[in-house]
Amino acid sequence: MLLCDEDWLSCSTDQTREENHRAVKHGGFGGRVTSSICLTIMMKEVDEQAVSIGMEKEMSYMPEPYYKEFLESRDLVFVRLRCIQWIIKCRSRWDFSHETVFLAANYLDRFISKNRCKVSTFLPFLVN
Repeated sequence: MLLCDEDWLSCSTDQTREENHRAVKHGGFGGRVTSSICLTIMMKEVDEQAVSIGMEKEMSYMPEPYYKEFLESRDLVFVRLRCIQWIIKCRSRWDFSHETVFLAANYLDRFISKNRCKVSTFLPFLVN
């Protein structure tokens, strides 16, 4: 959901400050403060709801229970290792951060877990 007040967005910061200064000096905002506070509260509630939904989705994408056993039973431990070595090699070549390597390995684990991949899926990574 996108909440916007186009009049508010179209005003420059200096113009808004000047209007606020004038309103304080002359004794009022004509109800705009109340609507601004309501908008702020609504946006905070929407932000909190968005974070909550994001956390729920995050949990649904975590690797399945017994993921390690799945890797071992399908002989995917070596394949996973080669994929992560390739990610590390790309990190040094492209100067990615270490966090990028961590996230890529995490996403790889989630992908393998959720899709129950076969070794043939990873054959391109096994070729030097």
